[in-house]
Amino acid sequence: MTARFGCPELCAVFCDYERISFAGLLPQIKFSCAGSLAEGCEHCAFSFAKGTRPRRGEGKG
Repeated sequence: MTARFGCPELCAVFCDYERISFAGLLPQIKFSCAGSLAEGCEHCAFSFAKGTRPRRGEGKG
């Protein structure tokens, strides 16, 4: 879409945004990206995996 609208350089910005946003799902959901359009891949290879859930009361000060 970014190439279609004449701003292909923004593709990398959107990819970085997704990585940062999905990192906020930790530790319950793990996100990884094996490749993206911005890196020259044919498609974005996102992967989500079940993480760990903190025990009740952990992390609260």
